[in-house]
Amino acid sequence: MQPGKNRLLTALVGLVCTAAAPAQETRNAERTAGYHDHARLGQELRALVERAGPRATLDVLARTSAGREVWLLSLADTGPRPPEDRQAVLLVGGVSGNDPTGSAVCLGLARQLVDALGDEDHDLHDLLASRQVYVVPRLNPDGCERFFGDVWHAQPHNARATDHDRDGVVNEDGVNDLDGDGIISVMRIPDPHGTWLADPDHPRLMKPADPVEGLRGTHRLELEGLDDDADGHRNEDGAGGVDLDRNWPHFFAPGNSQHGQYQLSEPENRGLATFVADHPQITLALLYGLHDNLIDVPKGKTRGPDGQSYRDLHPDDVARYQHIAKAFKEQTGLTGSDGSNPEGALFAWLYSQRAITTFAIRPWWPLDRKPEPASQPTTQPDASPDTETAEDGDDAKPKPEKDGGKRDRKKTDENKPSDDPLGRRVTGSKWLAWADASGRPDAFRTWTAFEHPSLGAVELGGFAPFVQTAAPAAELPDLVTAQATFLAHASALLPAVEARPPVTDELGADLWRVELTLVNTGYLPTHTAIAGHTRQPALVVRPELPAERIVGGQRAQRIDRLAGSGGAADVQWLIRGKAGDTFSLNVYQRALGSIKVPVRLSAGNGGTP
Repeated sequence: MQPGKNRLLTALVGLVCTAAAPAQETRNAERTAGYHDHARLGQELRALVERAGPRATLDVLARTSAGREVWLLSLADTGPRPPEDRQAVLLVGGVSGNDPTGSAVCLGLARQLVDALGDEDHDLHDLLASRQVYVVPRLNPDGCERFFGDVWHAQPHNARATDHDRDGVVNEDGVNDLDGDGIISVMRIPDPHGTWLADPDHPRLMKPADPVEGLRGTHRLELEGLDDDADGHRNEDGAGGVDLDRNWPHFFAPGNSQHGQYQLSEPENRGLATFVADHPQITLALLYGLHDNLIDVPKGKTRGPDGQSYRDLHPDDVARYQHIAKAFKEQTGLTGSDGSNPEGALFAWLYSQRAITTFAIRPWWPLDRKPEPASQPTTQPDASPDTETAEDGDDAKPKPEKDGGKRDRKKTDENKPSDDPLGRRVTGSKWLAWADASGRPDAFRTWTAFEHPSLGAVELGGFAPFVQTAAPAAELPDLVTAQATFLAHASALLPAVEARPPVTDELGADLWRVELTLVNTGYLPTHTAIAGHTRQPALVVRPELPAERIVGGQRAQRIDRLAGSGGAADVQWLIRGKAGDTFSLNVYQRALGSIKVPVRLSAGNGGTP
């Protein structure tokens, strides 16, 4: 088709979409009910700070390429130690642009935390009285803002202009809402050389053609759109961007423009990375998004190409994660997830390179629970022109397998949002059954014939954008409540180093043996196993005395790790002094802070003033 005609078609599509704008606004308001766009998010956070008073601050962690703020909310109640000397907990949501739920849950937790300030009966009160809490409710505001746009098109990326097709021009050929319904659907294009075919078990769905199984493709799939730049391709260079959850240093995969030109290339990620590096007291991180390492705890068996680095968990940390996972499942009611991919992901960087105990949480996963009966008749399987009609209910009741379903449980790709935007939109029998049983006929669009300006007869359909990542608004309060319960539990597990009263023994000639025992009364160790692998700083104990008075023992005693649940270690020195002399032992680790232990040289009182 000639470029001039192509531009005319694009203009006509734009006129159709403009004419449908009021209807789109109404539909969009219904779709996004219960969620906050960037402007409302800022208003909500400022209101929380005003309500919390001096116990909260709101800062700008970074600014996106589109100029939006990445907000950082800091919270701490009054307690025995000043906030800057406490261990800290980091909460992050909205890393992926196509995940509204994670951001909504993180914002809901911020509300709960503000409610807990000064309320001794609140489950989160102890957390705020003993820790500092940092909340980044939306790391990717540019990407998340697409959820609130007039036309729904789910992408994980931020808004950086990116030349995906490498032709020297950016964003010149994006998707197009051809039928003006406010949704970018999937185009099912008949093609005898295509790589997709209708799933014989679930005719509304598609499946990849597998030559090994003797399956020949009947269609190719593309997102709804035109060849705007008349180069023979469609949608190859639309709204660009970088996937922030593929831009972190751990197992970063270079060479893909959607991962960024280099590690931490994006201002959003760079701002958070700098903040984490500047705040080593962060000892626990909870990330609410599309990854999970608690429902499906990694086995810790896979290493990197160098044979040294660990891909997910250090094997010595696995059992502890598994133990915490049991409580997580009980407290949240979650039983399923689609696992995680650590390549370039934030949760993997925090754990593997910062040695922070990090829980990746997908707070909404409806596939493994029994859906509530629908108040409206469910959508019936459609008869596609080139497929056989399934019996009513076949999608909701898969045929039993001889192995008791084990094969289906292992084969999770068809029911999880994959990295492939097309696969995510046309596969997933469990998602289809959930959509039907939940009474959401808009969740999956029946394949509908459409006359494409250049392709001819095609069909538009598939799962609507965000269906698999945006929880219904009515479920959000319960999701927040469940995660608040686990947040209170997880924060209570942090290491807590205590010093027993020092013991002093007089040896004669103004020479004393001073011994100190440190005990970790918390559940978690002072250092994760990965901390030893990456050589994180140890606990260091120093007598605050001139060097000439320390006769025996290293002036700075190192304790590489205190195990949790009562793990203890002894350190001792030979000190010159006289009975009655006093000084302090300084116990320090950058994440745990400093403890001053007073000592009095005495043979009768155990060494404590």
